[in-house]
Amino acid sequence: MDSPKIKKIYDLLNEIPVTEDNEDTINEVKDFLLNGDFINALEKIRDLQVDEDTETVQQEVQEDQYPKQLSNPELENTYMGLLLNDPKLIVKYNFLFKDCYFENPEILNLYKSVLFTEGGNYTPEPAKKGFNFAVDTEESHNLKKQLKKKYTEDNYNMEKVYIELRKLFVLRKNYLEMPIKEVQKAIVEITTYALYSQMTEMEVESAIRQVSDTMKFKKAILNKDLTSFLTLSDNNLTNGLSLPFPIISYEYKGIRKGETMAWAMPSNAGKSRFTTNLAAHVAFVHKKKVLLVSNEMSEEKMRLCLITTLLNNPEIQKRHGQMIRKTEGELLEFKFRPDLGKKAKVDEDGFVIKEPNEIVKGWPLTTVKEDIIMNIPLINRKYRNKLLKYPDDYYKGDITYVDMVKGCFFIIDSKILEKVNYFDENTFLYYEENIMAKKLQNK
Repeated sequence: MDSPKIKKIYDLLNEIPVTEDNEDTINEVKDFLLNGDFINALEKIRDLQVDEDTETVQQEVQEDQYPKQLSNPELENTYMGLLLNDPKLIVKYNFLFKDCYFENPEILNLYKSVLFTEGGNYTPEPAKKGFNFAVDTEESHNLKKQLKKKYTEDNYNMEKVYIELRKLFVLRKNYLEMPIKEVQKAIVEITTYALYSQMTEMEVESAIRQVSDTMKFKKAILNKDLTSFLTLSDNNLTNGLSLPFPIISYEYKGIRKGETMAWAMPSNAGKSRFTTNLAAHVAFVHKKKVLLVSNEMSEEKMRLCLITTLLNNPEIQKRHGQMIRKTEGELLEFKFRPDLGKKAKVDEDGFVIKEPNEIVKGWPLTTVKEDIIMNIPLINRKYRNKLLKYPDDYYKGDITYVDMVKGCFFIIDSKILEKVNYFDENTFLYYEENIMAKKLQNK
């Protein structure tokens, strides 16, 4: 098929909006195109095409949707310039479709180009899902040249740029999803916080939940008797105060006089850490049931807070017998200091440096055709490394996305493992990782 006709197929695909209903089919079309199967790709596209009057709005952000506080063209340009200079960075510094909120459609187009072209061999499959192919024009080529020339790793730190852009995308996403003006205004004001530059993405999400919940509480009444209870201790000593959380009443007999304490603290003063310390002490020392209710922190962050509290609290350490110190950052970034008396190479902050030969490697998921090739002795020797290994330079940074990991030892969410029906019991030893990887990809 000649080039103009191929370009026409790509143009047709890019005109189709991505929705939950057609997302899988669009990914099939992309696979056909990447494999040169243009006939099947064209047939699938015809099935996808709909009348303009019935098209749903595509989920890609356009210009002029955000207030100036959430507009940062320089940050978007910097990120894209660094990515174009080293497309392999897409392995770690990418955005899922649902979290991608570029303001400039030209930058979004270049991002899709890196996903499928410049960095196509390195882009994790989940990062490609949902995106259409980029539109290749003379203007896009010129913009690429400008950005590559202006933004280089010598002058910018990709890690910091990526974190700032993720924070901005979180704000933009929530701004669009919250049509209430008061909430939108509060979300925009987060950028003016004195410590905004030091906030993590998770802290920005927490701040958004906090301002959103605060606005909701302003328009709602939690309990008509709550004020008199707190000020006058007017409550029933048998059943306590009725609250919109049934578990508090039937498990803990509500909030009762003489058994209720209240603390007020400013933002970032350590409320969650204090509460977690108290809950851990009550649970592990006094052997009492504890219920934590939080309207600020996510369940994941509360869990991380609980883990670090149990590790670092001196009283709890006496019970588990391990006198260690780990921050949440160390746990999240897999940073560790050497055990006492043990010698190891460390960085300037005292964290153990990972040696090159310590990389835990995965391998690509092979097709049926490739598996057949791998079982032919002479051909096996020639193609084994190419089919079953990623190149050494693929492993960059602390986290690398791979198709498969060794089945002898790995960590996975038990709920996800249950959804794919665990390992195949009919498979003994070999190929169990391949089957698991394929089931996870299909899920």
